[in-house]
Amino acid sequence: SRKFNWEDGKELFSDQYDKDGVTLLRRSESKFIQGKRYGSAGDNGLPTSNTQIKEYSVLTTESKKIDPIDGYFGSDDSEFVTRFSDFNLYEAPQLIYEESRYSNSANNKSRWTKTTYQHDTTNWLLNMASKQQRSADNSTWTTYEETVYYASSHANKSLPQQKKRFGTLIGTMDYHSDGNLKLFEYNLPNRWVQYDNYKRGKPQQVKLPQRYTASCAANSSCHILLSQTINDTGTVKDVTDLNGYKTSYGYDSLNRLQLIDPLDSAWANTSISYDADVSGMGVM
Repeated sequence: SRKFNWEDGKELFSDQYDKDGVTLLRRSESKFIQGKRYGSAGDNGLPTSNTQIKEYSVLTTESKKIDPIDGYFGSDDSEFVTRFSDFNLYEAPQLIYEESRYSNSANNKSRWTKTTYQHDTTNWLLNMASKQQRSADNSTWTTYEETVYYASSHANKSLPQQKKRFGTLIGTMDYHSDGNLKLFEYNLPNRWVQYDNYKRGKPQQVKLPQRYTASCAANSSCHILLSQTINDTGTVKDVTDLNGYKTSYGYDSLNRLQLIDPLDSAWANTSISYDADVSGMGVM
């Protein structure tokens, strides 16, 4: 948009055409509103200063995709709309409306999603979803997902502690001192996954209880082990699966996968090569 307001520089419309350059296949539309003012931009005296962009947040209120032809239901054209509303103190939408419209109205569908957020202003962790509900009429609601967080004063500082689905506890989580997930313990006997020895945000050891052990607690010796070695670049050097079979990986100078090398000689290596892009389009 070229409007000198909160829409300045925002993409309002985007059209996709068939290769004939005439047949419209899809139109995408977005709508915005001005949010809260967060401070002075420091250059208000300049005639070119757009304070509505620099000093205020911009919130998306609607996203729409229109398919004039060849929609999901055969030749039925379609329109998909998502609306965001009821923004909270920290400008997260608490109500989302989704609708699919077709020329045959019998195929129309819609739903509402309501999200309840938790805020930890001590550690400045905001808009953590604690409860999500769905409705077909914006009146009768079903809670389908809940997250319980650790207290802000706990060592895990408001990280997720429990996950629930439709009111049933799925599992409990614990963390390493650096905040990486350490243990996910399912609400079932002998069901847990432990993650250790992180590098570049990836666990290099994953432990699970042995399949035929009647009682195997986390951190005990009755586990089975999945391991991987992480390169300094964050790529995976090798993986040893739960049966002890090892596979190594090689990469080129751009960290693109170049070699898959199973240690088992019964399996041949896989080599991957890349052609240089001569199109000017940035295609691999």
